[in-house]
Amino acid sequence: MESHVYNERTATFETTISTCFCCNKRNASNSSKFIAQIFKENDRSNHIIYRSVSFGEIKIEIPRCLRCKVIQLLGNLITFLGGLTIAISIAVFIFLYFKDNGLMAIIGIFLIFFGIIKGGSFLKNIYHKIIGVDRIEKIVNNLPIVQEFLKHGWSTDTPRA
Repeated sequence: MESHVYNERTATFETTISTCFCCNKRNASNSSKFIAQIFKENDRSNHIIYRSVSFGEIKIEIPRCLRCKVIQLLGNLITFLGGLTIAISIAVFIFLYFKDNGLMAIIGIFLIFFGIIKGGSFLKNIYHKIIGVDRIEKIVNNLPIVQEFLKHGWSTDTPRA
């Protein structure tokens, strides 16, 4: 873990590398660093009327340049707008062709939610393949320091009760 040092004041593993981890070409700037969070479940309570989970959290800085930050933020915008466009398209189609059929309207609502979630994500994957920069989630999982924590039972997913 020579690429990161632990800062006890902020409880963050701060990077010592100045090169962007996304493109490995440009210098990373302090304003565009990404903070990844990894979690480890400490305790889980599953009672009949009460559920809770307690977990530990570690923050890890990932160096990235301003260009890669903009590319990844545009990917998030494309996800939102693409999902919204697909959902509106499905809604208009169902309204025009199945406005008198209640069952199709209910099925259409599920299709709209599916379009928002999966359609936007699909468009984001296409965008990142065209641009040639990996999604930040993939970059986080490929970091050596994160892989070391994952081997010891940590996870990049937030624990839920």
